[in-house]
Amino acid sequence: MPEGDKLLLLVARMIREDFLQQNAYHEVDTYCMPAKAGLMLKTIIRFYELSQDMLNSGVGIEVIRSSPVIYKISRLKEIPHDKFEKQTKELWSEMEQNLIAHQGGIS
Repeated sequence: MPEGDKLLLLVARMIREDFLQQNAYHEVDTYCMPAKAGLMLKTIIRFYELSQDMLNSGVGIEVIRSSPVIYKISRLKEIPHDKFEKQTKELWSEMEQNLIAHQGGIS
């Protein structure tokens, strides 16, 4: 399977499990405000864009899959609403730094 397709499947899984799936028994994840949902989806899309750039520069899908950013994206829905925007901005900054650093060959 081509690397681009593997990335697409990874992001599709992130959308299904980390964005669409909710836990009715979790204190925060029971309800998601529209602004939070929009920012979560934008974060996953930004991850996809940065990852595509990495693939285009020759970085393999395994490097992308092993990024700690993926775990942090999966935990977004558990962040309390009042802290969400600040922590998401920090995650975006981390994504930019970590994923672009790998793209340029810097670890």
